[in-house]
Amino acid sequence: MGTSRSSAVPAPILPIAAAVVPVLCGPWFRDAFGMPKLAAAAAASAAGLALLLREGRLLRLRSRGDAALAAFAAVVFLSAALSLEPRLSLIGGRLQPLFSAAGLCGCVAAFYLGVAEAAAGDDRLISAAVAGMLPVSLLAVLEAAGLQPLALGFGPLAWRPALIGGRAGATFGAPVALGFYLAIVLPLALHAVLDRRRSRAWRVVAGFSLVLGGSALALTGSRGACLGAAAACAVLFWPRAGRRLRWAALAALAAAGALALKARPPRTWAASDALRARAWHAAWTGWRSHPWLGSGVGTFGVDFARSTVPGEPGASREYPDSAHDDALEALATTGLAGLAAYAWLNVSAAGGALAAAGCDETGGGAALGASLLAAALTAKFNPPPLAAAWLASAFAGRLLAVPASEHPRAVGPGAFAILAAGAFAWTAWGWVRADRADLLGRLARAEGRPREAAVRFEGALALRPSEPKYVKDLCDLLWDVAGAAPAGARGPLVERAAAAAEAALRLRPRDAQLYRLLAQAEMRRRELAGEDSLEQAGLALAAAERLDPGFVELPSLKDRLRQLSGTPASGG
Repeated sequence: MGTSRSSAVPAPILPIAAAVVPVLCGPWFRDAFGMPKLAAAAAASAAGLALLLREGRLLRLRSRGDAALAAFAAVVFLSAALSLEPRLSLIGGRLQPLFSAAGLCGCVAAFYLGVAEAAAGDDRLISAAVAGMLPVSLLAVLEAAGLQPLALGFGPLAWRPALIGGRAGATFGAPVALGFYLAIVLPLALHAVLDRRRSRAWRVVAGFSLVLGGSALALTGSRGACLGAAAACAVLFWPRAGRRLRWAALAALAAAGALALKARPPRTWAASDALRARAWHAAWTGWRSHPWLGSGVGTFGVDFARSTVPGEPGASREYPDSAHDDALEALATTGLAGLAAYAWLNVSAAGGALAAAGCDETGGGAALGASLLAAALTAKFNPPPLAAAWLASAFAGRLLAVPASEHPRAVGPGAFAILAAGAFAWTAWGWVRADRADLLGRLARAEGRPREAAVRFEGALALRPSEPKYVKDLCDLLWDVAGAAPAGARGPLVERAAAAAEAALRLRPRDAQLYRLLAQAEMRRRELAGEDSLEQAGLALAAAERLDPGFVELPSLKDRLRQLSGTPASGG
């Protein structure tokens, strides 16, 4: 007896996630933009693959990219094991968990959810992605109009997202992240408008989403995303359009370009261009120090900090988490082995897209291929946010899927997928709990409840003891409390702050920010408790300078140490 289509079609977990994940944001975590998306993507990955396992279909999943994906994952895990910062390579950073072994696991899970989605065709996945873009784009346009529809929060920590340099961030909180997401969904909206199989009402909705999405993309001012989206839409649109539509498209493109230039005039490009060029150079020189397996996935920022010099473009409080080019990122952090595996993976994806475009009568395969083209071009200039990379991985899985009737039972890919989903969900759960605890600690501190704040901050550190932001929050609280405490009670408080920094350094021994926190903690021990701790402060500051010589506040920290030591400051 044959299997009915209804029983063969998977539950719509992936389409629902494609619509919901990009929209999620809110004041429930310290990172109000990334953490809700991370939690939702991890939950959808685990739930979707667990359901496929229960239904007995997980072990039937197979794609044209299985071998390339397994090879790239093997290199990433080996690179993480031998990394400059193994913990960072395994779980990633708080604001960019994508560049880690756990982040790759999330993309693997999404890829195989996309493979399973092949049984349902392209329409529902594309429709869901286009529907999700509508509220995101609307919020970006409202932001640009001066409205704040997302202004909400908790008391003294009211959360009010703002335009960054006049550029929209909407539910992603950053123009570059929003631009990357819009670039990969806009081709799908264009396909939905041109798809005559669909109802007129849906095509009108898709057209509204396309116009809003294009406007929002222009308002991000992200040149890389605009280039990627324009190229992908041109590849998809030009062969299917008549002469009049082509002229209309060129006019719309010109209008969008004018809007983008208004949102981000050329005179503002110099700083970001200098930083991007500095990142590319750092990636190239960093690779030469670790040619075969790189410095470790996710450690680009560590290598970048070591290459800075005082006064050089790129020396600042915050450094880029990536090389701003996916190939250079792979080369610098996973070496020649990672670059070769990554190239194989991209060739497999390109081959799958071409094959899908050649045999798909609905045009959905061509639209998904155009979306991946937009992602590939945008990634040459900007790093993807996790939500966009997760979606792009699902699109790639849908394109590369091999029908179950064309291959025997394959245990390997399904087992890989469920293990990846479990690792991703476990890591995400830890980040979500820690970030929530840190937010509650900041709220308690702002409302004058220092004991509760300390408990919350230490709860965050119990889950993620090496995260510099969580260490700093606890140290700032302890130093404030010590400053107001009687002289005899200050010692244990400042010593507790120093112990938190030391504990983090045992897990992240190459993090310059943690060494600076340790140096400040030791100087506070001298100031507040009168302890002889300046030698330890000097050693920590020297280590921070070796790891990050270009940090802009380093001279002021050194002057402060000289003043405490009784040595005249450099400025005096």
